[in-house]
Parts: sequence; structure tokens; C-alpha cells
Amino acid sequence: MPSKLMDVLGEKKWWDVAVEGTESRAELLSKRNELKSAFKTHDPQESSVRKLMAETYPIQRETINDGTNVKVLKEEWPFLFEAAHLFDHASRLLGFSVQNKLAQELSKKEPGINNFLDTKGMKMGEGSVQLICGIVRYFKENPDHLFCKNEDSADAELSLPCTPCILIRGDHLFEIAVDQEVVNDHITSPIVALSYAFCLFYVCNIEYPKEMSLTLEFMQR
Repeated sequence: MPSKLMDVLGEKKWWDVAVEGTESRAELLSKRNELKSAFKTHDPQESSVRKLMAETYPIQRETINDGTNVKVLKEEWPFLFEAAHLFDHASRLLGFSVQNKLAQELSKKEPGINNFLDTKGMKMGEGSVQLICGIVRYFKENPDHLFCKNEDSADAELSLPCTPCILIRGDHLFEIAVDQEVVNDHITSPIVALSYAFCLFYVCNIEYPKEMSLTLEFMQR
């Protein structure tokens, strides 16, 4: 987890969630199985899925905090890696919408940041991905730890970092990987891709890679 947001109170961390209330663990596990079955049918009711995902949030956190690897986590909670449900989970965890906040801040600050980068000869072009690449260049960091461009799917696993990263397949197609596992291959917006990758750091309790820590801390702030 990013160190600036890590807070330990005794043995309980801020992202821990206890299973409480009238529902038993068995009932929550039954709802998890409903979600797994719904995902396999490829025809789930979105409102029902959102309700079940909200109700099973405590055991989602338990599974993540137990250190479950991404491949198993994706099998146990497949909807968690759909953008809408990952954003819902992150919003509940952090108390605000990462996607909305990032879009708002980029809209307000992109022109000023681009002007600054231009004065340093580091402007990379227009658009959110190019803006982040310019910031990476300014901090003299390695963009390959967040962006992987024009990689063939067959070779991607050999060169992907373990931390969340964005595979750029074209102007309007992005894949997201974490732990060298592609977890979403159908994102068509750069803002959604950036928000998704950023959410994964928090949802999965992953520290920023040292090769990109200044850029990611800058984005966080």
C-alpha cells in the first residue's frame, strides 16, 4: 500500500473490514457463489450484481488482505475486475471516486502542467497518457512501470512489471495487468485506464514501484 496512506492502529490496518451485522459468513459466501455463477452466464443483471458486490464487500477485503494472488482473486471475485465494480470498491475503500477525481483534476490542471513541461522541453503531446509520460520524464523515472506500448499479447507476460500497468493496444484500446496477469482487456478510455490502474494500487494493497514512485505520488496528491 502507498506508504503515505498506510496507518496501523495496533494490529488493525485502516483497510481491514470486519464481517459484522446480521448476515453470517455462510450467507456472504453464498452470495459470492451467486456472483461467480452470474459471471459465468455472461448475462448478469447489473443492479443485482452491484447489490451483491456491495453486500459482500467485507469478505472481498478479507480475501485481498489475506494476500491472495491475483489469479485466484480473479477466480473468486471476477466482477471485482470489471471497471464499474472496481471503482465502486475503491470509492467505498477510500471515501471518494478515483475516476471522477482524476478526471476533474486533469481537466483543471492539464493545461498548466503541459505549459510547465513545455518550458522544460518535456511536453510529450496532447492527452492524459502523454501528460503522465511528460511528468515521468520530468522526474527522470521509467514509464515502462506504468505503460507498456504495442506489446504482442503472446510476449506481454515476459516484460510486464508485477505492479499495476496499462498495456496500450491502440488509440482507444487498453488492457490492465497486475502481478503480470491481464485482469481487464476491454477498456476504451485513457482516463478509465489510468483510474483503473490507480485504483488497483489501493484495492490490492500494492506499494508504488520505486521506478515510478515520484510520478504516482504526484498524481496521488
